[in-house]
Amino acid sequence: MKKFSLLLVVALLGCLVYSCSKDDDGPYYVSYLSGTFTPGGSQSLVCTVDGASVTSGEVKLTVDTEDQSKGVMALNSIVPGIGSLSVDVAIAALPSGDDTHDAGYEITGEKTVDGKTVSCTGVLATDHYSEAGRVLTLVVTTK
Repeated sequence: MKKFSLLLVVALLGCLVYSCSKDDDGPYYVSYLSGTFTPGGSQSLVCTVDGASVTSGEVKLTVDTEDQSKGVMALNSIVPGIGSLSVDVAIAALPSGDDTHDAGYEITGEKTVDGKTVSCTGVLATDHYSEAGRVLTLVVTTK
């Protein structure tokens, strides 16, 4: 009887370890910050490039699934002369919001393309419960 009890305990421990293993079924969505932002869209983009307002194009923000302080921002038809540009960005939470709104997230990044340095700085204001509550205010400068 003791052998059977010991065997049962070992089997149960084996099941516990197996059931708690990490499933690697592929990529998964971990951040509500990721999204596509357009001027006047449901996820709004307020953007200037070298001081001029942007009225078309889109910005796609993808937050890293492993480290949410990093991401990639794709600027499509935003920077004149550069159709599409991907910029690695740092994402940092701004201090203190309230129960339904974050204070926001600061986004910064820089990339050099064809001898032109494109710098991006901005703030993503979010609403915990609504994707429509997101506004990305972005300042892009080129040198």
